[in-house]
Amino acid sequence: MLDFKKIRRLRRMQDLTQQQFAAMLGYSGHNSLCKLEQGQVDLPLSRLEKVAAVLGVPVGDLIVPEPADGTVTIQNQKNEK
Repeated sequence: MLDFKKIRRLRRMQDLTQQQFAAMLGYSGHNSLCKLEQGQVDLPLSRLEKVAAVLGVPVGDLIVPEPADGTVTIQNQKNEK
């Protein structure tokens, strides 16, 4: 899952407006970028790679390592005696 808040945070850290960032990504306007930053759209890998390149981070840095709802998967382990 993408970390949409991190994308927004990184954009702001680079002092890019939504309009500037949208233009760098090839969007015609900032509405699409607004939806992206709110997590309302899915990105194809090619677009995700472009986002990462513009922000100067690896694609993996834009991925949330665990489910957004905070659940954690626990694997069963054998009890040793």
